[in-house]
Amino acid sequence: MSSSIATVVIGKPLVDLKVLGFEEDEVTIWTEERFLPRILVQPGWFPSTSEVKRNRPDLFRAFNSPDFQEIRIGKKVLWLIVGQ
Repeated sequence: MSSSIATVVIGKPLVDLKVLGFEEDEVTIWTEERFLPRILVQPGWFPSTSEVKRNRPDLFRAFNSPDFQEIRIGKKVLWLIVGQ
């Protein structure tokens, strides 16, 4: 990914993305996966889930409830929208 800003939507958002300030075409990844390290490995931000655990243990978690977070990985900004 060459872009420095990425948007990940997990599940179905509780509110419309426009309410949160995002357009549907701005979403980088749509997924049902709730384990964050697997999401970070898919586009190549980390080589493996064990690298996430070793280098960023704060990102080694799962999202089981609705959430909206900004996560910084180096110079990249990841907007994480977790729905149902």
